[in-house]
Amino acid sequence: MIVNVSKVKRGVAVAVFMLIMIIVLVAVLVPAYFVFESTPSYYQQVHYSGESQLQGYQKQEVFKGEPSIYYNSSESPYLEFNYSSVPIVFNISEVYYFSPTSSQWVVAVNNTMVEGSGDLPLPTSAFNNPILIVTSAGNIFFLNPNSSIASVSTVALAGKSPVYILAVGLNGTNVIPLTAGIVFNGQTAKTPEVFYVDPGTYTLSAEQSQVFIDGLTGNFYQWTSVGSGGVRSPTSMSTGVSVSGPLIITLEYKMVFTKYEVTFSESGIPLNGKIQEGTVSICPVNSTITLVVDNKTYQLGPNGLTLDLTYGYHEVQFQDPVYEYFNYDAPSIGKVPYGEIQEYKISGNVTNSNVSVSGEYIFVSGNGEFSEKYESSEVLYALITENHFYLPKGSLLEQNSTPILGDIAGQLIETEIDGQTVALGPTKNFENETLYYPSGTNIQVNNDYLTSISGKFEIDLSYYKDLLSNPTLIEVYCAGNMVSHKVNIANYPDVSFSFTLYSPTLLVNQEEWNEGGVTL
Repeated sequence: MIVNVSKVKRGVAVAVFMLIMIIVLVAVLVPAYFVFESTPSYYQQVHYSGESQLQGYQKQEVFKGEPSIYYNSSESPYLEFNYSSVPIVFNISEVYYFSPTSSQWVVAVNNTMVEGSGDLPLPTSAFNNPILIVTSAGNIFFLNPNSSIASVSTVALAGKSPVYILAVGLNGTNVIPLTAGIVFNGQTAKTPEVFYVDPGTYTLSAEQSQVFIDGLTGNFYQWTSVGSGGVRSPTSMSTGVSVSGPLIITLEYKMVFTKYEVTFSESGIPLNGKIQEGTVSICPVNSTITLVVDNKTYQLGPNGLTLDLTYGYHEVQFQDPVYEYFNYDAPSIGKVPYGEIQEYKISGNVTNSNVSVSGEYIFVSGNGEFSEKYESSEVLYALITENHFYLPKGSLLEQNSTPILGDIAGQLIETEIDGQTVALGPTKNFENETLYYPSGTNIQVNNDYLTSISGKFEIDLSYYKDLLSNPTLIEVYCAGNMVSHKVNIANYPDVSFSFTLYSPTLLVNQEEWNEGGVTL
């Protein structure tokens, strides 16, 4: 239940009760007066200590959800209080909402007790604006629209007054909570923050004349205050503050709305078209790269991208590194998807006078251009290995229990690449193996392993259970030319030769089936 204290009426005492009270005053309270007068410092200490303990206890309970407080910022806004156990009275001194039209905190509710679960209506003018709840225990709670409770209160010092400082950005009719640097009486802090001080005068200054958030730039506007005290020079970044009790100070920044066209582009990465090198056609696979501006992701194509950006700072991140794939079409090897991979890295940028760069941020002061420069840092080429199994010339396969013709897995070529032994060859039937190595890699072929296959095979009316591979030829096809290497059966397994990767390369292992080294 939520009760407005101002509406509570006290009953009138009866005459008999008044007579009894007079007797009590004379017999009990008067002697007690002399007792308390003799120990004033002790009484004062207990009083302040109680306030501090109550404040800390209330904050603890709220953080535990006793009560849980939710700010429903609909067109009929209200505060929702929910208790999950026996309610503890929650005394509210004031509820403020921030008015973007007046740039001031306006009292919405005052002197209210929350005695159980329920809703506390707020004026419609509070809709979509942040609010502050100030409790009689000295806690200050800040809520954004449609959010749950958050607090910046700390354990108070006895006899001190809380000075709560927060910062907001005024974006038209929207109010954006900000984290801004301040210096209060020599102490540096980030908003929101609370200081507990004695009544008096203190210095206060804003560390930043401009703030940046989510692609918006705000310029210092003014200080506003509500409570017991005030700001001497509201429009000065450095000012004085008088404090006579609890005080809320708001540091305000006005967001800049002027927009300019900024065109983003890149250079150094081929994002479209066809590259013709003699009889070889090379086409890039990717036509865009990723560009992130103010935490929004865009795809940047070969024609660039133009965005409307407000005056001020903006966070810009071009994709780095970029991996571009290239499809090949060459007479010697046919079509090779992803035959080449190039890694590109940022090497610099070019802007006009209206766009300046500082790390991952740009400052926009007018219509401008920003182009990121890329350079190729590494080129990788595909090394494709496939097997070609066949029967002796004139032989006919009439039936078989497992495939034995064409690109059959299991036949491997022993190579040495960058000082390591690598076995090249497909691991699945009718699927070639594709590996990528840097341009200029030397491939040393050392051996062509033998492989066998078991099953039921009828070849030329004869039946076989086991077949053995017989190396006949290894062919190396490069984009644009062909180099063939014959395996000398008499010198087997000496099949040593080498080649260098300067383009996508196809390695074909020609094998003839026989039985135990005897021709079928």
